[in-house]
Amino acid sequence: MTSILKFTATPRSRHPKNYPQAYSQALHKYSEAYVNPGKWGIQITHTLANERDALKAKIAKINPNPNKPNFEKILAAKMVLITELKAIEAVLNGYEIRFSVQQGGGFSKKTAINAYNPVVEVPAIGTYTVSISAKKNSGQESSSSSKVTFQDILIVSLGDSYAAGEGNPDKPGKPSDVMVKYADQSAAKTLLSVKEDISSITSQVPNVSPEQHFAEWQEPLAHRSYRSGHSLAAEQIEAKYSDIQLVSTFLPFSRSGAKTDEGLIRYNAGKVYNERRLFLTKKLIGFKKRISEYERPGSLDYLLQTSQIDEAKATVKNRKIDFLVLTIGGNDIKWSTNLNNLIESDSEFSITISLFGKEIVEIPASAGGSGDAAGRALLEAAINLEMVKLPQKFEALNQEIRKTLNPRFILLTEYPRGFFGITDQNGNETVRNGCGIFDTIADADIDFADARLIRDLSDRLNAELKKAATLHGWIWVDGIAAEFGKHGYCDKNTYFVSAEKSFKTQGDWYGLLHPNLKGHALYARRISDKIKETIRANVETFRPRPGIGTLGTDVVLGL
Repeated sequence: MTSILKFTATPRSRHPKNYPQAYSQALHKYSEAYVNPGKWGIQITHTLANERDALKAKIAKINPNPNKPNFEKILAAKMVLITELKAIEAVLNGYEIRFSVQQGGGFSKKTAINAYNPVVEVPAIGTYTVSISAKKNSGQESSSSSKVTFQDILIVSLGDSYAAGEGNPDKPGKPSDVMVKYADQSAAKTLLSVKEDISSITSQVPNVSPEQHFAEWQEPLAHRSYRSGHSLAAEQIEAKYSDIQLVSTFLPFSRSGAKTDEGLIRYNAGKVYNERRLFLTKKLIGFKKRISEYERPGSLDYLLQTSQIDEAKATVKNRKIDFLVLTIGGNDIKWSTNLNNLIESDSEFSITISLFGKEIVEIPASAGGSGDAAGRALLEAAINLEMVKLPQKFEALNQEIRKTLNPRFILLTEYPRGFFGITDQNGNETVRNGCGIFDTIADADIDFADARLIRDLSDRLNAELKKAATLHGWIWVDGIAAEFGKHGYCDKNTYFVSAEKSFKTQGDWYGLLHPNLKGHALYARRISDKIKETIRANVETFRPRPGIGTLGTDVVLGL
């Protein structure tokens, strides 16, 4: 049986998803208490009490049915667990457990008796001695202690929709039946049928069913969530390095649609889309909930009229940024617009489809039905035209970051290697033609030659980004493109959000061709690996300085 004196003590996570008041959607800003906290938490866990709670949960899930096979075997297994639980409870009932947390000769806090898993608030980062006292009912007392050294680092995220988490809302929406109808795979292949039924869709907007709800975001006007790769990485670096435990204050400012110049350095004046929110109102009779929807111009750029860099500086003030993580460049080469041009060049006649009063598909007739070859030439020329501007843009970006934010370390990530790669039967990467929405009406599709060109242009973009990272002394986050190359849009284990999934989970198609949770998990691993390597190589930089924030009080917590 585990010793009565055994416990663990670790700093409580600082990830903002664990702090509901960290960010205000109403004010569109982070709270000062989160950015520059006046207290931190040390989570203490009593090992034996934790085992007791785990056993209770396990026993509760075992429900032997005398009318089913193996009843006696299952019942016997449950009784073994109950016996083990009673033995643990007998030990715990024989002691009074109390924890204390101290720093030097100044700060001291004690918990209430038998508060087995308390969070003790401390006033500063640093080294603390956490002690346990176990007093027997007979009066005999024993104790044990250990030291906890922790540091809080600041991670800031800037970038575009890939950084923000577009396609992965914090809480997916639940679509109406009509939305489901037009989001399924077969309907995607016959989009013309949507045009015939627009009135039935529009009629459902003012009063949708109570069961329907729309996606919830950390920041709706940026389509930013805590399920992005940047956010997941900030969680993953909270660990022990040498003798130091690190927690991370994470501040994402990324916005869907951002570019280096319009978005990061200056705000993106052209980024406006309709914000969709729900309001619950109670009728005077019956108190029945009525759900209604409204639309208004939205986007943080439109509302705040300030860049991500300036927003970050106004938020962190004089606090030092330890890691600045960037995913940017895709919108600078106008990927979305140019990909649309590739599709449009396939079409021999004009098609326009609207939903909720907004154009969702526009396929104009190609000039003289020029077809795929002309579309690829147009795409390559347009991308190359924007690509040559990247070095100058990243030079300006580096200067602005160094001047305004001056972080310790800057990371720049790769983008996926194309969108239509798959894993072949030998486990290697290959490309295939489009599927679903990219294998639709009027030859508006992605064929093999299109897919290969998209892959090659993605490689060129990443090569330019890597050059910029090397030139400006940034940390290059690689290992992303190659993995995405095997798990494209049409792969059975895709890392991308489909048109159908985007429509169902967030009520629009903005999530199309963005990483899904598997894709963001890959981003998180690669980013966190680079940050961890950097921390280990510079661990003394992150060591807390002694003598900060001590208090000469002895507080008993009633937990």
